[in-house]
Amino acid sequence: MSVINGSILSENDSKDLTEGFFVSDYNQEIKWDDTFSDIFKLESVDFETDTYNSKFIVFNSPVIIGNLLVNDFKIRYPDLRFNRDDVPIDSVWFNIQVIDDNAGVNYSLLQETLSKVLGLPSPVYDKASHWSKNGINICLSTSGSDKVTIRIENKRQYLNLIKNGATTIFMGKGLNFHNRII
Repeated sequence: MSVINGSILSENDSKDLTEGFFVSDYNQEIKWDDTFSDIFKLESVDFETDTYNSKFIVFNSPVIIGNLLVNDFKIRYPDLRFNRDDVPIDSVWFNIQVIDDNAGVNYSLLQETLSKVLGLPSPVYDKASHWSKNGINICLSTSGSDKVTIRIENKRQYLNLIKNGATTIFMGKGLNFHNRII
């Protein structure tokens, strides 16, 4: 079994998941529209590199996402060789377990919990629930018997981030951000 790394909050303590998340001990709200350069400046973050040389922003305090409290939240940040830290978070994913039981039971409890703040999921497949609201897509899923994963994708359009698109495309440089070269 996985280790419990989260808990369910009361409706009074929850935050709007489609707006962003909240770093609890630092009283900091981080919006999905905030850029990586904004997040790099926060005192509530540290940095970590895994064995595959992927880089992560690690929050050193529990994070509130909707009506969930996640104790070990981190965000993979993009390859900055493109010199673009002025882009917002495009996606996060994390494993979560809120009770000491199998993934199926945790999945059902989390689906019910998220439905309270997001409405009913649509569509629902075998152990995968999807919500889409305000340009944010949320997927709750389980694979096997030990993991429940939440993936949040920022599908908002940031046309202000397009920099000299014609030149960028011609030169073969740029970062593809939701099918737009930036």
